[in-house]
Amino acid sequence: MATATSNSKTDQLAATERPKHAVRMILIINATAYEIVPIKVEAEVVRQCFELRKPDGEVWHVSQHDHGTQCTCADFEFNRNYLDPLGCKHIRALTAMGVVDTRPARVRTPPPSAFNEEQESKAMAKDWSDNIRYGIRRR
Repeated sequence: MATATSNSKTDQLAATERPKHAVRMILIINATAYEIVPIKVEAEVVRQCFELRKPDGEVWHVSQHDHGTQCTCADFEFNRNYLDPLGCKHIRALTAMGVVDTRPARVRTPPPSAFNEEQESKAMAKDWSDNIRYGIRRR
């Protein structure tokens, strides 16, 4: 009985290569599957952002800001923005999964300003005089 063995370079390389690992996060809301893709963002503007893709090509973005979480879907924009703290179904599902947090961030109070009101008002008082009147000539 003959056995078939292959000694080609592609077979040898395939046998020695480590398998590539891929991770995909799928969210199912009311029998609709969404692929969740994280998006790189600027930390100063947005804390986190995720793209939710439906199989038919529709895309929504759920972003987490210092003031709360937002979504680009019509339900959030027209019915829930600044009205419902829990958000739309996309935000609620991502919150239930633990992907986003709906609580607003703790915003730090800014450091005391270098502006000194007393010094500024004294400087302005020196420069300004009630004796100077613009646009009126005395005869």
